[in-house]
Amino acid sequence: MSRVKEETYEHESAIFDESARKDDEVFRLAVADLNLNNEILETEKITISVEFVDGNNPFQAVQEAAVQPCVPTLEVEEGTYHHHHPHHHHHIIIIIIIIIIIIIIIIIIIIIIRLGGPFRNESFSLMVELVNKGMR
Repeated sequence: MSRVKEETYEHESAIFDESARKDDEVFRLAVADLNLNNEILETEKITISVEFVDGNNPFQAVQEAAVQPCVPTLEVEEGTYHHHHPHHHHHIIIIIIIIIIIIIIIIIIIIIIRLGGPFRNESFSLMVELVNKGMR
């Protein structure tokens, strides 16, 4: 590579590095500003993740771009009370399914009790009578 091309390449990589550092600084300031807000502090934890790529190594830049975009990202972690993410709806669905299963089990037990069930001892018969009185 000629000397002129080397100098141009080094100059361009320096611009790339400086731009990445400025982006990092802007994101850090944004996170700091958000963390000053009490409401956000009470409901969310905000973190920043920035990866620097050596501007003098184009192969590393290509490799990093293939693994993940070279863009600073803000990540928001779910808070204790106020913040809800759409991907957490599966917890609600699981709870609803469990409640439905419990209701079905209770209905089956009530049907067995009303029919007299396979149990014939006195304490169970007394329980059946109490349940039947409560159902009427």
